[in-house]
Amino acid sequence: MSGFPDKPILQILFVSPRWGDPFELRSGGSQRTNLLLQACSSCGKVDVICFAEVSSHSSLGCDAQIVYWQHIPPMRKEGDRWHKLLDLFSACSIGSKRHVDPRKEQVVDAFVSKKHYDWIVTRYMSEALTMGLMKYADRLVVDIDDSPVDKAMDFVKLAGTPRNKVYLWLQALATRAAFRRFIDKVAITALSDYRQALRYRTRFLPNLPFNTVTAPEVSLDKAQNGHILFVGNLSYYANHLGMDHFMTHVYPFLKKRKGLEMHICGQGLDDDLEKKWNAMEGVRIMGYVPDIVREYADAEIVVIPIYHGAGTCIKVLEAMQMHRLVITTPKGIRGYDDFFTPGVDYLLAKDDRSFVSMIEEALGNVPLQTRLTEHAAKVVEKNYSKDFLFDRVKDMLSSDR
Repeated sequence: MSGFPDKPILQILFVSPRWGDPFELRSGGSQRTNLLLQACSSCGKVDVICFAEVSSHSSLGCDAQIVYWQHIPPMRKEGDRWHKLLDLFSACSIGSKRHVDPRKEQVVDAFVSKKHYDWIVTRYMSEALTMGLMKYADRLVVDIDDSPVDKAMDFVKLAGTPRNKVYLWLQALATRAAFRRFIDKVAITALSDYRQALRYRTRFLPNLPFNTVTAPEVSLDKAQNGHILFVGNLSYYANHLGMDHFMTHVYPFLKKRKGLEMHICGQGLDDDLEKKWNAMEGVRIMGYVPDIVREYADAEIVVIPIYHGAGTCIKVLEAMQMHRLVITTPKGIRGYDDFFTPGVDYLLAKDDRSFVSMIEEALGNVPLQTRLTEHAAKVVEKNYSKDFLFDRVKDMLSSDR
């Protein structure tokens, strides 16, 4: 016995973002949500509020109590120009009632009023505002992940008309000011890109692969088949825009060698894009694939054509963890470039022509694939693990209380 009282167990309220299930693993975002939930569970006693039906979570090793689960669909927003102007100016006011969904706010407030929580944890700035969590800013933890500023600037670039571009540019300026004030008010915020974390003087939480797969079926010897793989949530704009660019400007210019196939895995694909891609030779649109390990095992290389977006891409680590050669863009590797080196761990396609030539060079090239994938897998094993994330979260939650 040390003679010192035991440190009290942290009481944590985890509010699941959006209307998703924090125990499902269908996308990089849902994987990160689940990892953060598990990290919180390793720090103390966790109650979970989820505005959706939840799946079974007994096999995920997460000791958390679900205190509320009911589907609450997003509120409809008015679309006239006056409401758009109000939205624009309210973006400057952190915690404005225009941000809040009173249905979700009432649920959270009811649980907070009954029990003292040391921390209230959620993901995304927009979700913290929607659920009315700013009143708890002194004990609020927000894993921001995708910077809303970067996302707003992306929308400016993608604007269809000059008038819309001006509006979105003003909105981006308002978002930038609001974002900095948000970080200043909230007890703990975290970004997935360490460079952004330094810029805003907040914390860095890495993206991590969900499972370390050591199954023998991922042997490189079984994958010299000309199969190219993409994995990603295709309802997310960065993924479907990136893949459409790839399917338009890269894939048609590959030499159609025997057995060449493009496997596209992910939910949420738009009907028009599905029809367009399906019309191309050798393309297989797989939709959501429960056994994604098998897809990785059957693939020769993994392409990650990301040109937009605000966070880091967890699929880079997942593919490297599966010992698959990654070919990606500067945006796709963002946030990882201190650990991974182009030509050593992956191939970096800076334009469409280099993307084509790199795929053609890599297909069937066992020495190249082996050299890069073995080195990349060792880097992942050394620098990315659940224990590393859990320790970071423990440090944050313990040192600030």
